[in-house]
Amino acid sequence: MKGVVDGVMTGPSTFVLRKLYEGAKYPLKEPLTLAIFVFLMNLDLWKSMPADIQAKVGEAARHSELWAREACQKDEQGYWKQLEGPLKEKWGLEVYTVPKAEFTKWRDKVAPVLKEYLMKLSPDLSKKLFDRAEATR
Repeated sequence: MKGVVDGVMTGPSTFVLRKLYEGAKYPLKEPLTLAIFVFLMNLDLWKSMPADIQAKVGEAARHSELWAREACQKDEQGYWKQLEGPLKEKWGLEVYTVPKAEFTKWRDKVAPVLKEYLMKLSPDLSKKLFDRAEATR
């Protein structure tokens, strides 16, 4: 079915691998992409481990996170090359890159709504996360 969707805001791998270009002409290139990798472990098991083992596990988790983020960035670059090259030519795609000033306006509109929603889910954790995010800006 064509003509239902004009554009899609998703990662380039999703756009390519799910062939969204067949129905959406405008892939949106925005600065939102950030791969998130989480290391989870049973808290009782974690607490039962000696401190030196906890440190090594934490070190390995951080190493894995950095490696995976770098690998994802490389993959994304390859997918954007497809979207801006052969797929653009074949399917008539128009990649829209969001200017920083426009993205800032989007963020400023969405942030309060997102914050309100997340604060309802988990007020204490959400406050910590939002405070940390604001500190990194």
